[in-house]
Amino acid sequence: MRHLEFDEFKDMADPHLELGMKFSSFKTFKMACKNWGIQNKRQLRFTTNDKKRCICKCQRFKSSNCKFRIFASHTAKDDSTIQIKSINLNHSCTKVNKNYHVTSDWLAEKYVEQFRVDPNWSVSGIIQRVKYDLKFEISRMKAWRAKKKAMELVNGDEENQYLKLNSYALELQKTNPGTTVKITQHLGVIEGIYIYLAPLKNAFKSGCRPLISLDCCWLKGHYGGQLLAAVGIDPNDCIFPIAYAVVQVESKATWLWFLELLKDDLNIVNSHSIAFMSDRQKDL
Repeated sequence: MRHLEFDEFKDMADPHLELGMKFSSFKTFKMACKNWGIQNKRQLRFTTNDKKRCICKCQRFKSSNCKFRIFASHTAKDDSTIQIKSINLNHSCTKVNKNYHVTSDWLAEKYVEQFRVDPNWSVSGIIQRVKYDLKFEISRMKAWRAKKKAMELVNGDEENQYLKLNSYALELQKTNPGTTVKITQHLGVIEGIYIYLAPLKNAFKSGCRPLISLDCCWLKGHYGGQLLAAVGIDPNDCIFPIAYAVVQVESKATWLWFLELLKDDLNIVNSHSIAFMSDRQKDL
């Protein structure tokens, strides 16, 4: 007899469990059981959970003598596939209004596409959506943590992104020959990165007006910092990006470092031929 295989990508949102169903791992099996309990408003727990077997029961199997039980183990001794060997989905207890499996991580993965479309989705809106979809009430703190984790899934973790900064610099120089990327570090801590893409460099020299505007703005990410930028005016009187840098603070030293790199890229020997515009803040 050929048994049904559980598709993690198609069936996880609304799992249908049956005798003989196969899973790729115990992790997938447990997640399917958790989602089944959430969809059916049942609180489940795993009374036995080791490398050889896993038993899922109702949280109230002792107090109300509920007969719900799912037993899963390996299909063979040397096989990693997990299979449901016995199952009883009948509950003799009442449904629950809260489920501790509805965690902030679970909510973040469930509504990640909604956060991708609407990054400004409010905490109150998240609470109302969970109440409408799942008939569960969650706290504002759990909704806030779910939003934070969902945005990490959408935008990526900032710490991991910083670890890839050197690879990013090499990739920019590989795909855009002539690009300038400078990274300054002190004791392993990144103090600044300067980027001037080769196509922008060539375009500014060949067609833009001899005007460079300098300004700085705050970065509101987890690590903060400030963005130094140089922009110009193209032949259509539109703003034209030239170069930019991310530094820890705006100071005379960081602006001097940025302008020296910009001078070398544009081969500026005498600045009388170029007009500079700034707000003259922070020793600029």
